[in-house]
Amino acid sequence: MSKETEKAINGLHRFLEEHGGVNSEEELQEMLNQYMTEYNNSLRFQPELSEANAETSEDWLELAEEAENPNDAVRFAKKSLSLDPNNYDAAVFLIDLENELPHIQLEHLNSLFEKATAHMEETGHIPQDVGDFWGVYGTRPYMRLLATKMHIEKESGMFLEAIRDGEEILRLNSHDNMGIRSALMGLYALLLKEAEAEKLIEKYDRDGYIETSLFLPLSILHFRLGKLEKAKEILLQLNKANPDTKKFFRSAINGDLEPYFADMPEEGYRPNTMDEYLVTMQDEYYLLSQSRSYVMWADETLKHQTRSRTKTSKSRKKH
Repeated sequence: MSKETEKAINGLHRFLEEHGGVNSEEELQEMLNQYMTEYNNSLRFQPELSEANAETSEDWLELAEEAENPNDAVRFAKKSLSLDPNNYDAAVFLIDLENELPHIQLEHLNSLFEKATAHMEETGHIPQDVGDFWGVYGTRPYMRLLATKMHIEKESGMFLEAIRDGEEILRLNSHDNMGIRSALMGLYALLLKEAEAEKLIEKYDRDGYIETSLFLPLSILHFRLGKLEKAKEILLQLNKANPDTKKFFRSAINGDLEPYFADMPEEGYRPNTMDEYLVTMQDEYYLLSQSRSYVMWADETLKHQTRSRTKTSKSRKKH
């Protein structure tokens, strides 16, 4: 969901509150139609957002995010927070602006997280909506706060802290709309947490679909544990699912990945292509930087598999 759509949904909730809520499905549908008519008309005639017409906390945060002057960005973010102290997106944005050092950012984020958790408990989201966060109105800023904290912990080498936060995100939002399971798998592989990795794969098994961001770190994990047959089994599954698997390992060894990075889409990636490997490589560079031996082993294993198939094919033709 885009921020524009999220903004529209926030507006709908404010609209319903201002009109005293609804008492039936028919009334809800009527109010929804009225809101959408007013919202679409506002978009048609809406002037460009500025200090002069900004009204909501979301408006001021948008101004802060678009500001070219850092001082203006800070001022707008503070205005956003003054209108809604529970706008955690604005709070996280301000923390990033005012603190360059990661450990200082984490101090502020940990403090903010405690406050935000208390608010989630006061509103009943915890424990009522545990498992369904992200899909429930008002929980997304909290989830983004926790994900930001996890990211900085990971970048700072605080891997156990990052794992704890990642696992908490999945507890709150079992659907994992944010793709946290991929970051967790990389951390499990890095710290040789085999049981946790296997449990994660089992939880997010999608009818046998092979996610490169999950199965590549899993194969590396088994390789690092000396379980080469298991590592090979997973590698061959990757090769079957993604036709660019051999090309990725060969290019990684030769240092020829740059053209593929240049060919990636500006947003997202193409499933079951080189893109998936490149995204995983970027996200899990801590793991991949320690996996040179695995890359060479994977390349040799796949070449051997190809030679074996070629020999078998020739043998069948002779007979």
